[in-house]
Amino acid sequence: MYRYSIFYVLVAIIVAIGFGGTDVSTLSAAEKYEEEFPSWQFLQQHYKGRYFYRGETTEKQIALTFDDGPSPLSESILDLLDRHNIKASFFWQGGRVADHPDTMKRGLDKGHTIANHSWDHPNGADFSPEKLWQEQVLPTTESFREIIEHKPSFYRPPFGAISRTQIDYLSDR
Repeated sequence: MYRYSIFYVLVAIIVAIGFGGTDVSTLSAAEKYEEEFPSWQFLQQHYKGRYFYRGETTEKQIALTFDDGPSPLSESILDLLDRHNIKASFFWQGGRVADHPDTMKRGLDKGHTIANHSWDHPNGADFSPEKLWQEQVLPTTESFREIIEHKPSFYRPPFGAISRTQIDYLSDR
């Protein structure tokens, strides 16, 4: 009798250690999420030239970027940058460009980088790559072309939310 109870206790311990009391489906979902949405550092390393988290330089430099415009505030920012002969990158939303065509033209004429920051700033992490392209990236790019005759070279996803699948898809566009 004593031998059997030790056996059952050992089996219970092995089962508890083996499963760790963890919900296996949750762990699997977390692993899938990490696979589809890895860290920024991982993305920059594996998508060199297509995903930028940090510039590659040995010099002490800073990159100024401004999101979510253009807006009336963008004019003030451009004034300040002009006074100090500083260049910056502006990631602007397609849904706002028609209201500020002169601001966009001024930014481009002054040598700033003008880039795509989606149409209306959704968290597109759960969008299919096709939906992200059709509803956010492409309409913004077309709006830029129409208003300032410029095709942006960069897309900055709102909230930094982008998947590997989306990066692969957008890289082919």
